Amino acid sequence: MGRKPIVVAPEATIREAGELLVREKIGALPVLDDGRLIGIVSAEDLLWAFIENFESLRDARDL
Repeated sequence: MGRKPIVVAPEATIREAGELLVREKIGALPVLDDGRLIGIVSAEDLLWAFIENFESLRDARDL
């Protein structure tokens, strides 16, 4: 029997999704809501989120 699929819920944070991607060495995660596929989040999606928020992250560090 194969492994149970690695998935996230819609409530998962960006950090939680990112940690799963890195820990499991995978490139994308299905997003399930009550067992129904509602989306897929990829490592590239998380990288874009970081890039788009980089300025606010940098500014917060300077406080």
